[in-house]
Amino acid sequence: MKEKPTEPYLSASIGTFTLDRSFVLTQGKTLLTGSPYVYNEGSHSVAVKLTKAWIEDDIIYLTLQELQSQKSFTVSWNLEYSGSYYLWTIADLQTLLNI
Repeated sequence: MKEKPTEPYLSASIGTFTLDRSFVLTQGKTLLTGSPYVYNEGSHSVAVKLTKAWIEDDIIYLTLQELQSQKSFTVSWNLEYSGSYYLWTIADLQTLLNI
């Protein structure tokens, strides 16, 4: 039986949560609502702001807003998935500069 991956934790501090997954490239695996990130999907990268995050039925949803166009979109990830293929990543600038 496979061990279930570590659960993300929504902290007591509203808008801050830790998501311990390989596709989250941030300091301490922490995401903060309202903060800027780089979103990458395939060969497409864009600067975004995290506007909302929630978990429903073992799926985490992130609503992101492109900084330049102000267009909003929602991405999701099944928290039960334990493979190594990722459709998208989200990173903070500090982590990208340290890679």
